[in-house]
Amino acid sequence: CGYQLDCVNMLEALKNQQSSLKKTETKETKFKPLQNDVYIDPNTILPTIQEPYDGESQVALIISKHTVAASWLSESIKIVLFTTEQAKQEYEHQQTIAETSHNILHIESFKNLTSGLVELTAQKLHATYNFTHIVCLSEEHLIRGARIRALLGISHGQNIENAMRYRDKVVMKTALQEAGLKVPTFAGVESACEIVEFVDNFGYGVVVKPRKGYSSVNTHIIHNEDDLCTLLDSGFNLIGGYDSALDLDIETFVSGQMYHMDGIVQDGKVKLCWPSKYTDICADFQNSKYLASYTLQPSNPLTKRLQEYMVKCIETLGGPTCFPFHGEVWVTPDDEIIFCEVGSRTGGAGVRHQIRELFNIVPDRTWTQWQCQDTITHPELGQTWELRIPQVSYSVAWLFIYPSIGTLKSLPEKLDDDCIIGWKALANVGDVFETRANCVDAVYSIVLSGNDEEEIQANIERVYDYVDENIVYE
Repeated sequence: CGYQLDCVNMLEALKNQQSSLKKTETKETKFKPLQNDVYIDPNTILPTIQEPYDGESQVALIISKHTVAASWLSESIKIVLFTTEQAKQEYEHQQTIAETSHNILHIESFKNLTSGLVELTAQKLHATYNFTHIVCLSEEHLIRGARIRALLGISHGQNIENAMRYRDKVVMKTALQEAGLKVPTFAGVESACEIVEFVDNFGYGVVVKPRKGYSSVNTHIIHNEDDLCTLLDSGFNLIGGYDSALDLDIETFVSGQMYHMDGIVQDGKVKLCWPSKYTDICADFQNSKYLASYTLQPSNPLTKRLQEYMVKCIETLGGPTCFPFHGEVWVTPDDEIIFCEVGSRTGGAGVRHQIRELFNIVPDRTWTQWQCQDTITHPELGQTWELRIPQVSYSVAWLFIYPSIGTLKSLPEKLDDDCIIGWKALANVGDVFETRANCVDAVYSIVLSGNDEEEIQANIERVYDYVDENIVYE
């Protein structure tokens, strides 16, 4: 999930640090504005563009719409940044008012980072800068980053085979099933015939989604024949015509509560793994009023069970010696844990904020530094996951409030509930909402706390109700 950058407001907010919004004795944190999908350190010095390249330094190619990633590396690493046109404009304004930290040699902007011109430009600029490292942070770019490494002959970083194990849902579930872990009944499908055959064999409900999808985009829950007919009649938006392979995953629907586990692998071992509980199903975002999750307490009996399960998943799938992960499972009414999926990347939505608040760790920063063979700035990761518990006693939740259909006429300018850690409006007055693009297509991103799991659930509902009562659509 990504936020648009707002550098001027960010610096102004950091300059005028707001007083603490937490009043309960167990919490001692200052208000943190949500920006760039990470917490921005007020002491961060932003890098400035300085040419020319000396021809000898290590050069990292960073492919990201979040230019803050460029500030996480030491001065010994030079940077070429591939980003969006909008991010480049905002970055260039930002760096004119920032001190010099280290060099960005070049910024190349693209209308959209999904453009195939990224690969062509990387190959051309490699002749000039001799890239030594490739940095990709978003899920949609993990396989791409591995392929660019192979194209340019760069050995350090995640390879194509392992990236596939964390991106292709059929590949990952096959590996975990062979290792004895419980997964739904599933199949890779390339045609409408295979979808019809799967439903005929296993009945309703089933879930159909892209094998390499993310954010629940184009995920369909098929409850009955009407749902199936709607999906089959869509034509699947095939570029190459009806005979093109669909490249989909189909699986039986699992009834149960969904949880996510987030952590970091370092030195080839899981050093952090912490579970959180979703309040709803991500794939049902079209029918939900919001999506949220909250971290489990160490005393919750499920905490260790979920940790142990996800550690087994990560150990089975393997990977490079350092990477963050975000995995999802169901716990059924029979108390059985069933695998959903896992990615070798930091979780989206507000997961980054949960990890930062609980452990004072920014997973993407650690990951960026490792991808560039730079110094890892989190020495506390020397502990094992079994010994690592949150640094705070309270639970942390993120809350994404979905828009209603219509034109946004007004929204609350301030959210000052005592439980709120930070928040950001993701929409503007005048925005028109006709549908929801994905499970993180929201009007507000809010991070909040609660002294225990019961209190934090009540806080989520109270904050949502306040926004819902004070936002106006037409």
